[in-house]
Amino acid sequence: MHEYRRNELRNCLVLLAEHRAKRPHLKKGTRECPFCRGREAMVPPATLELPKGRWRVRAFPNKFPFVERRGRFAWRNGRAPAFGDHEVIVETHEDKALFENYSREQLNYLWSAYLDRFNDFSSRKQVEFVLLLKNHGSKSGASIPHEHSQIVSYPFVPEQLKGFLKKPCALCDHEKIGLTVFSTKNFRAITPFNALTACELWLVPKKHVSSMLEVDGAELLEAIQECVRRLKRFDDSYNFIFVNSPRRGNLHFHVEFFTRKAVWGAVELGLGIYLNQTSPESAKKLLG
Repeated sequence: MHEYRRNELRNCLVLLAEHRAKRPHLKKGTRECPFCRGREAMVPPATLELPKGRWRVRAFPNKFPFVERRGRFAWRNGRAPAFGDHEVIVETHEDKALFENYSREQLNYLWSAYLDRFNDFSSRKQVEFVLLLKNHGSKSGASIPHEHSQIVSYPFVPEQLKGFLKKPCALCDHEKIGLTVFSTKNFRAITPFNALTACELWLVPKKHVSSMLEVDGAELLEAIQECVRRLKRFDDSYNFIFVNSPRRGNLHFHVEFFTRKAVWGAVELGLGIYLNQTSPESAKKLLG
């Protein structure tokens, strides 16, 4: 079953995907890793391989997707099919390689794959928003340690993003949203004043751009590598998401990073009030 259900009492969405419980949970270095070169038969056929032949980056449909391209998306009695597309992007053929250590050449392959899959997903019918994400570490939700990203399409704009669509753009005035940890030519890494997680980082273009298609990919990925290096001083597990504009809208593209050191308890789960034990001022010192 792949189904969205509205939780009217808590004003949120629930996504049911029972078969996800069957995902393999592997340890790093296992001989059974399905993401290693030579084990392509263990996963669905590729939608992209770069370069062709002895690939270094490979994309394919997720074997355990939480959305599916079946029928049409429509709400009925608080329920709707979990319609969409879900792929895995294996970032490297090397099982023990780490994102923060990729060479410029590897980053170029990865960026080309990101753009290819983002453009493909964005062009499909009934797609309103495309999410590019990465989970790393035992506490992040990743079930396979071999470095990989995922890309997912949605037939609606998630509620959490609608605040970014308001005018004037909040992210254009970076001093109002957080403290700058470091800068590159075209990006600022900011620890937001209202962070949900300790040492949360946002990587924000200095100029307002609506999507990843409008930025220098090499500079962005190298800045993401630097964010990851600094976050790992605090916690080895992390998540990041690319926040692009939906099909109808113009938000300020950025990348959000979340650490997973703290475990959410009754207050967070029951009330939606997020306890953050690290202030942005302390986070800046830890990550600076």
